[in-house]
Amino acid sequence: MSCVYDYLIYNHHHFLSSKYNPHYIQWNALKRALDRVEAHFEENIRPMQLIVKSIGLLNIFSSDAAQLDTSFFKTYGEIALGLDRVENLIDQLEEKKVIRYRSYKKQFILFEGTDFDIEFELENATSKIEPVTNIVSELKKHFDFPFVPAKLITYKTGTPRFFEFFLSEKAHTKLPNQPIDGYINLVFHETLDKVLEKSKKEHFPILYGVYTKTEAIEDQLFKIKRTKFLIEKVRESDKVATRELRHLLKAQIDDLNESVLNSIYTGSSALKWLYNGNKLKIENSGDFNYQLSSICEKVYNKSPVFKNELINKDRVSPAIYRPRKELLKDLLNNADQELLGYSSETFPPEKMIYLSMLHSTGIHQDSDNGWVLGKPDENSGFENLWEVSEEFFKSTKSGKRKLTDLIEILEKPPYGLKAGLIEMWVPIYLIIKQNDFALFQEEAYVPELNFDIINLVLRNPKIFEIKAFHISDLKKKLFSKYRAIMDQDEEVEFSNKSFVETIRPYLLIYADLNEYGRKTRKISTAAQHLRSAIMSATDPEKAFFDDFVSALGFAGLKDLESDQAIKKLARQMDACIEEIKSSYNKLLDRIEACIVDALDFEGQNYKNYIPTIKNRYDSLEEYQLVPYQKKLLKQLTTPQPGRREWISSVAFAVLDKPLENMDDEEEPLLLKRIQTRLEELDNLRDLSKLELNVNEEEAYYIKVTPLNKNPLDFTVTVKKDKLQDETNRLKKLKKLLTNDKKLNIALLLKLIEEQESNE
Repeated sequence: MSCVYDYLIYNHHHFLSSKYNPHYIQWNALKRALDRVEAHFEENIRPMQLIVKSIGLLNIFSSDAAQLDTSFFKTYGEIALGLDRVENLIDQLEEKKVIRYRSYKKQFILFEGTDFDIEFELENATSKIEPVTNIVSELKKHFDFPFVPAKLITYKTGTPRFFEFFLSEKAHTKLPNQPIDGYINLVFHETLDKVLEKSKKEHFPILYGVYTKTEAIEDQLFKIKRTKFLIEKVRESDKVATRELRHLLKAQIDDLNESVLNSIYTGSSALKWLYNGNKLKIENSGDFNYQLSSICEKVYNKSPVFKNELINKDRVSPAIYRPRKELLKDLLNNADQELLGYSSETFPPEKMIYLSMLHSTGIHQDSDNGWVLGKPDENSGFENLWEVSEEFFKSTKSGKRKLTDLIEILEKPPYGLKAGLIEMWVPIYLIIKQNDFALFQEEAYVPELNFDIINLVLRNPKIFEIKAFHISDLKKKLFSKYRAIMDQDEEVEFSNKSFVETIRPYLLIYADLNEYGRKTRKISTAAQHLRSAIMSATDPEKAFFDDFVSALGFAGLKDLESDQAIKKLARQMDACIEEIKSSYNKLLDRIEACIVDALDFEGQNYKNYIPTIKNRYDSLEEYQLVPYQKKLLKQLTTPQPGRREWISSVAFAVLDKPLENMDDEEEPLLLKRIQTRLEELDNLRDLSKLELNVNEEEAYYIKVTPLNKNPLDFTVTVKKDKLQDETNRLKKLKKLLTNDKKLNIALLLKLIEEQESNE
């Protein structure tokens, strides 16, 4: 090896001394060691160099498990190097601290030298370190146990099963969460009998390993603790000693791992294995893995058999993302076709999933009605999965449940499905049962199970809830009546599709209402309750059989057991719907009646309103009107597309807001203003026709003083004034006509006459 060293140095010196050399540090240490040999030894240098070169190259290229001790170098030195008394040469090199023997690795290494006596300091630190009392906490600092696959059960069912090591002072009992299927619980401070008793009570997938002797482990942990103490002591002051101590620490940790793992797989007498109240005999790794599979077979005894390694695992392969979506799309669109319409000549990935999961299990099969999706065949491996899904489905008849509830059931024993298979099964099951349940997305009812929805179920099931339909004969009768009210076919199969078809007209009734129709209280109490029930309907079944029934005054379905009661409900429903639909039209009728009454249009048709009003107020000039009178007169005389729009425009001119936004409390004010302002226009029209002589005639200012709350009990004071010009006359007349009391002109004139006669 010394020749190899000389050859490499002579031919590759530039590379060996560069940073690109992966063993640059070791080659540099070897060069320094040779320099120290020349410095420390005047005689016998050549044999020393041969030994150092051999040790240096073996440190670089030999296995970590190689035993490079005195015996090896004695034999090698005599045979290959032609040296005598090799032991003496090694002793001299050790004395000068050029090399050092690592007893824990049984190897000589190159040593840069330090005054820190590692062996002495380790022995001295023994009295300064507290003994190890908590084995578990110390072991957890150094152990990184691998997950252990249960191979036999994985081969049998296609579902990969993994166990995780768990270290504890006392035996623990907890159910694992996917992707972990079980635990290997190593117990250090609890008696064998106590752990045996615990394992009887809880049938969890936990294999207990009880350490009856821990002295060797405690001793190794103490050595590690002692080495760490020394590293902290010299870390800043002696880099060479620190490096050596770190090597020692790594070797001690490796020894600890090997010691504990060997006790697991080699049938050590210090470790006893227990499961379900029984002691197990484990002598090798094969026995150990067989017991893990046996545990899974007992705990996950209802797990489906599905041998598809691309899907049946915790995270599906990216290559299966697109085929998985394509299969769901084909199930929605082509379930009535043989092989979902796939060609018999080609085998795309989605077809392979279909064949292994749906075709071979009988979930998609030929029947008298063609190809259908349904219950899997017996002994297909999917019958237990179908059964638990059906049980969950039936439980939703009493109320909504989250899809994540089903997922939690499938993840836990006795099923233990992996996430990849769950992500496929839940959407497929929903497609199979799509006509028998209502689906809700964040409380909102989903009327149709299309690909976008099923893809969202695949990616984010936690936002969905499901409720199965619970249909009795009474509900069927009532359902038929609801369809009859909307002129729909009464004889229809009960399904989600028919539910959506039936409730859609009711929802459209509310959708077509304007703001007034949605909030007015000028309809019967039953109609108001029905409108609220339609507005808040999210579950068709609950709306039809609970909310609508109670809205119409019935205590529940128990009040509808007779045909007469159902007919009564149908009549009330029909009447209330008519009230809801016509509420705004009834408002228009009331406003029109007010206008007709004020203008005395009785017997006239809407088409004659505008020309008649134009003719009626033709004598009024714009300067004679205040702004709100101009606005009203303009809307009264402006043609609109129809009666509805004309009445709405007149109401807007009076109320200054859209009629459909009007509150019930504003209607009396609206009607009163319409009547009053039309009377004002009539008064102005009458006054505009008066012929007055401004030089001779007089104007009267009337002051009305109420005496009490009775509007007809008042006093009238009259003052006279000369009308000096036409402008002054009109101004005073307008002031008179816009008086807040709005007294009738005829009454005023009568009062004036009485006042004059009294004077």
